[in-house]
Amino acid sequence: MKEFSKEEVEKYSEDLKELQDVRSTATQIERPSDAGREALLRYAAQLEALEPVFPVSETDVRVGFKWGNSFNPNKKSTQSTFLFEKACILYNLGAHESRSASEEDRETEAGLKAAGHRFQVSAGIFQHVRDKVVGGLVGTLTQDLIPDGLSAASTLMLAQAQACFYEKAVKDRARTMLKPGIIAKLAAKAAELYTQTLACMQGPNLAPGLDNSWPAHVEFQSMQFSAAASYWESVRLHDVAEETGTGYGVEIAHLQKSSDLLARAFKQAHRNSLSSTFTTKAETLKGIVTKALNSRAKDNSTIYLEPVPSQATLNAVPGLGMVKPTPFVESTGDSCPKGKPLFDGLLSKSAKAALEEYKKKEAAVVGGMDSLAKESSVAARDQLKAVGLPGTVEAHESVGGVPESAWKKVQAVQQGGGGLNELKEKVAEVEGSAERARATLETVERTLDEDVRKDEAFRKRYSGEYEGMSTSELGGDLRRDVEHYRGLWRTARSADTKVISRIEEPSNREGLEMLELTRAGLDAAMPAGKGKGAGQQGHSVDTAALSGKLGELATLLADRDAKMTQVHEYVKNRTVANELAVAGRNGGGTPEAYHVAVEHALAGLQPFKADIDASVKMQGPLLEQIFAENERFQKARASDQETLDREAFLQKVHASVVLFHDVHALLSEGSMFYSDLLQRLAQLNQTCEDLVYTQALHRREFEVGYTHRRERALKEGEDASIELARQMESQALQGHQQQQPGGGCASPPAATGAYPGVGAPAAGVAGAPSAAYPYARWHPPSGQQQPQQPQQQQQQPGHGMGWGGQQQQQQGGPPSYQQQHAQYPPGGSGPPPAQPGGYYGGPTAAQAPQAPPAAEPAVPAGAPAGRGRWGPWSVAGGGGGAPGAAAGAGARAGGQAKPLPPIPTAAGGGDANDPKFRRLLEMGFEPARVRAALSEANGDESAAVSKLLQG
Repeated sequence: MKEFSKEEVEKYSEDLKELQDVRSTATQIERPSDAGREALLRYAAQLEALEPVFPVSETDVRVGFKWGNSFNPNKKSTQSTFLFEKACILYNLGAHESRSASEEDRETEAGLKAAGHRFQVSAGIFQHVRDKVVGGLVGTLTQDLIPDGLSAASTLMLAQAQACFYEKAVKDRARTMLKPGIIAKLAAKAAELYTQTLACMQGPNLAPGLDNSWPAHVEFQSMQFSAAASYWESVRLHDVAEETGTGYGVEIAHLQKSSDLLARAFKQAHRNSLSSTFTTKAETLKGIVTKALNSRAKDNSTIYLEPVPSQATLNAVPGLGMVKPTPFVESTGDSCPKGKPLFDGLLSKSAKAALEEYKKKEAAVVGGMDSLAKESSVAARDQLKAVGLPGTVEAHESVGGVPESAWKKVQAVQQGGGGLNELKEKVAEVEGSAERARATLETVERTLDEDVRKDEAFRKRYSGEYEGMSTSELGGDLRRDVEHYRGLWRTARSADTKVISRIEEPSNREGLEMLELTRAGLDAAMPAGKGKGAGQQGHSVDTAALSGKLGELATLLADRDAKMTQVHEYVKNRTVANELAVAGRNGGGTPEAYHVAVEHALAGLQPFKADIDASVKMQGPLLEQIFAENERFQKARASDQETLDREAFLQKVHASVVLFHDVHALLSEGSMFYSDLLQRLAQLNQTCEDLVYTQALHRREFEVGYTHRRERALKEGEDASIELARQMESQALQGHQQQQPGGGCASPPAATGAYPGVGAPAAGVAGAPSAAYPYARWHPPSGQQQPQQPQQQQQQPGHGMGWGGQQQQQQGGPPSYQQQHAQYPPGGSGPPPAQPGGYYGGPTAAQAPQAPPAAEPAVPAGAPAGRGRWGPWSVAGGGGGAPGAAAGAGARAGGQAKPLPPIPTAAGGGDANDPKFRRLLEMGFEPARVRAALSEANGDESAAVSKLLQG
């Protein structure tokens, strides 16, 4: 995908597979279960996380999500947004809860409670989809996903939940003595909810195209529960009439209304062919109502004689609602079932650009605040130091040892493990981190350089063949990152040197060592004074105003430092990546949308900036007040050398404390910088290793493929050479067979009545054809199987032909004989190969003969030269394999090619070294028959063949 780099694709490939598994599990649920519910919830949560990451939309990357209308399965819809997919999945979740509720055992109290709860959960899910999800969809939706369809589904779930409460009330009445009026109200509320559902279904947005079974069932339920409400209202009225002696007529009117409603319901059920199973409970209620109506009407006609009002005058039974939608809260982040969202940290290309823009602006804003705060604080302290504050005041007010305020500053340093040794440890930490960063940069460079050399050597070796992208080209971005980080490293090392030099400066080092002294040690080092507020003349000087202002300034500077600490924590902990991605996606992914998102994210820093600006603004007037008070103090006090020495000592203590905090803060900042740098360098190093590994893998794959192609080309060339030699040998054999024994050519044979176009029979074999191989091909001798006709092929015979493979034959060449496997191979030859492979006539490249082949027999005079070792019939033909083929080197045992078995020595005729004898053996004839045929034909090979063919 164009949005993401190759490294990101590889990094998140497992997440992609897991997402597919999650979706498959969520979309293949057959029956409701806790596992199914978890699968749907998890996939919905993943969709919430994926939406701002992947640019799936109708205008960008189109991934079609299909949905079938639950109200009318013939209607389907497809959209390309994660929001549409989430709406469908949450709808399925609501249906899952509804199905779970319907499968509860409602004959038990626990089952009724569970069913009622699940129906309300389902209602809440449908309501959530309606209010929070589908409003963001565009285009045409199926009826079940439009607001009216979701309202119908939600209200239907509530009606069924209310029905559960009614059923429980009826079942428990004998035990709980629940009043019939309450039961009537429960039934009335169920009827009301069913009626609301029916109104949605009959509305203009749902009625067209809605399967009639939906409103038919809902209307039946509405009338059934209305009838139940009227019945239980009649029971209530009967109890009242029994107490008051009046009201029997109204009771009968409600029974009549219940009976009429049930009659209408059954008529509607018959008209819409509703299942009898669905109307069972209504049948039971009908029996109860009919019995009560007959009894009450008889009593009224004979005893009470009350008029029965019309049904139109009856008061409606008020409903008592016991149910409401259970709010649905989507699970995201770490609360997502079975872990955090997939693709954590992955951003779209546009979101990455927006994030980089935010980081730059954030760094500028935070850097400006940081610089302003530090420069202002340093300026305040420098100005105080220039006039001897606060040391002069502390020295004036102290008696004997160091003032309490000065000791508290030193004590704060010591409690934090401070002093010179603490700073040395921080320096060592920074130095170690800096060295690791330098080593990592060198490792990345060295790894890249080594692979560039390997890649260049590989390309040189396979010049013009390998076309993969070079490591030098792919590693360009990595080298730029290395240089970028090396520049940051050098800048940081320059800052480190300055900070360390401040520690090593002799006067600063002495002051930092002084911070490690105990209270007693500092008191002893403090020059003695004359007493609090006493000058040379002993006049008392009031320093309260000056001390108060100095305290205000100290608080101001401390609050400023604390505020900057908050700023850095805010920046460190805030994650704006997803926020920017979501904002950009909602804005259509345009540059303007991302710009607005960045500015909105930066707005979070404005309160901090306002506080820093206010703090700096307050510093100027406060310093002016301090200087004014200090001027009065200096005029009023009488200075002597002892006081000046004490002031200098305290100023040194104060300066050392400030130096410690400044240097410690800078070293801590440096430590954080190197920690972040090392993380980034670790990622860079991993990316580099991934690149090198991928390049090595590509080179290896190419090398394997290249070697395979080379070996195949060599094999094809070898096969082609063997085939060419076979064809040349076959042609040479034909030429030899057409010659007369004396070397002349035979004249065309005269036709006979029995064998038209066939030459005269050989001597001693009356009527046998001569070496007319085509005749033998088309007219096999009796007792032999009809051979298969050779097939014309468009290319040269195959390379690597297997057992029984087809081989193209030259016109007029040797016949293709086909035998039963029981006859194959002929006696004396090796066994057939254990498995297909290789080419006949020699071992495969991986199968060298176990022993060198026997010496080739000399070619007798007059025989055609240039035959292969196994003779011209060593290649199988026509699908059956010629006799003698298995005797060639193609016959294998134990994975090794076997040499041709030795030819038996002739006994009483025929010679093992006779080429005629050997050729006939290689054709598959038995040695004894070959000797006999040659003997009878007086050595004429053609006549011998005819003799052998005739059996």
